[in-house]
Amino acid sequence: MVEDMIENVETDTIKKVSDNFSKVISSLGDYLISIGNVEKENPDFKVFIDKMKSEPSYFNFLIKEMPPEIGKDLLFIFISMINLQDKAKDMDKLNPDEKIKLGEELKKVGESFKKLYEALDKIKTEAKK
Repeated sequence: MVEDMIENVETDTIKKVSDNFSKVISSLGDYLISIGNVEKENPDFKVFIDKMKSEPSYFNFLIKEMPPEIGKDLLFIFISMINLQDKAKDMDKLNPDEKIKLGEELKKVGESFKKLYEALDKIKTEAKK
């Protein structure tokens, strides 16, 4: 039975599917390692994120206390993550194009994190002068 299924599938197709699943599993591993490292190196990170989700007033406080350009970036990231988190929860129900779009949106939010860090680093550097 398995031999019949394999016999009818092109070798190229088997390779493409295998390569893609390999990337998916590897990326999932990278994701979990990254999240674990962030939580391990910053034990309060999860508490901070949960507090922002559960206490909107805490998030408002952070936005008000930060320089406007930082607050704007943080607000964008936070709202994007909330919106994307809902979609990602049910990603197995998304069609292929929706999955690709969600992946692209997640990558944009990741880039926003980098820009936020750069802005924070710039403020820190200027404060030392």
